[in-house]
Amino acid sequence: MYHAHMPARILTLNLMVNREMLDPVAQWSRYFRGVPFEAVHVPSGEAIPDLGSFTHLIVSGSEASTTDPQPWMDTSAACIREAAEQGLAILGNCFGHQLLVWGLSGPDYTRRAPLPEVGWIEATSVEDDPLLAGVSRVWHAFAFHLDEVCDLPPPWRTLASNSSCAHQVIRFGDEPIWGIQPHPEITPEEGKALLLDAKPFVEESMPQHLSRLQEAIDQEPRDDAAARTIVGNFLSYDS
Repeated sequence: MYHAHMPARILTLNLMVNREMLDPVAQWSRYFRGVPFEAVHVPSGEAIPDLGSFTHLIVSGSEASTTDPQPWMDTSAACIREAAEQGLAILGNCFGHQLLVWGLSGPDYTRRAPLPEVGWIEATSVEDDPLLAGVSRVWHAFAFHLDEVCDLPPPWRTLASNSSCAHQVIRFGDEPIWGIQPHPEITPEEGKALLLDAKPFVEESMPQHLSRLQEAIDQEPRDDAAARTIVGNFLSYDS
C-alpha cells in the first residue's frame, strides 16, 4: 500500500445517527492493539480530517439506509473514494459495507434485503483472502441488517456468503478495500442488549419484523470472536 512507510494510524467514520444506540468506535477500537486512531461522527457534521496522516479507514455501521440517501452519506462516500485513491486500507462494516459499494460503484447495488438478518448468523468463506486468514471456513457472528448489497459489479469479489445474504464479506478487486456485512465486533452480551433495546422501535415502526426480532432475542448466541483476527489481519495488511 502507498502508506506502508508510515506507522499505522486509523481513522474511524462513526455513522450512527443515534449515538446512544451503538458505539462502533469503542467496539472496534478494543481490537486495535494500541494502534493510534481518531474518530469522527459524520452525521452530526463533524469535519473529516485530512487523510494524509492515516493508513487505515474503518467505516462503521448505522441505523440509516442507503435507500434513503442523506447529505452526510455523500460526504462519507467522498471520503471513501479519496481514501481509495490515496491507497488507504479500508474496512466497511454493515451499513459501512453497503456504503462502500454505494460510494465506489453506485446506488444500483444496494437494496432492502429480501431476507433481513437479525441475530447470530453463519457465514462460509468461499475464497481465500488475507483478511480472513486464521478465521474458520464456517464462522459465526452477530448480524442486524435490513439492507444488503446485490448484483455486485466488477471488480468486487465475494469472499464469504450464506443462504440469506450472498455477500457477507467482499473485496474491491485486489485493492485493500473490504466490506463485512455482519458485526463480528459486537459481543454476545452487546448483541442481546441491542436486540432488547431495538424492540420498542421495531414494535412501533417495523412490526412486520417483530417476530424475527423475538426469535433473535430467544436465540442462543453462537459467536466465534472473529473480530480480533480480522482486525489484526486488516491492520497488518501490506500490499
